[in-house]
Amino acid sequence: MKKLIPFLCAILVCLGLTACGQKDITIDPQALADDLLANVNFELEITKIDASMANVMYPDLPEGVDATIYAAGGAGADEISIFTAADTDQAKEVLSVAEAYIETQKESYASYNPKEVQKLEQAIVLQKGKYVIVCVTNDADNARSRIEQFCK
Repeated sequence: MKKLIPFLCAILVCLGLTACGQKDITIDPQALADDLLANVNFELEITKIDASMANVMYPDLPEGVDATIYAAGGAGADEISIFTAADTDQAKEVLSVAEAYIETQKESYASYNPKEVQKLEQAIVLQKGKYVIVCVTNDADNARSRIEQFCK
């Protein structure tokens, strides 16, 4: 019994430390998009895209993922996309889809609007819990800072 108590205490400490690193995060995607629109410089005007178009822009999105998307017209890469997955595992899938999308965009823009590739090279593509955030702007440092502040 004396040897069991320190062992159980060690397990409890490990579990406690693990739980601290898995803080649940809740994001209001529209509020985050509004914050980015108000505080980040986008070179081109971006407008809200109907959520049903998410699968056109991101064709491999898993079923059931909600999307809030603002994008420039075809001539520009400026974009805000915020995806809400069912859980963090599905969000990992969405993250992979978003990363592949940015790579495809780089290839597309390289041939007809090369100056947009620089924005895409700096694109923010990150996962925060069950959310995936994509932001393409020439003001990437500011956008990243806004996103980090918003997701605390």
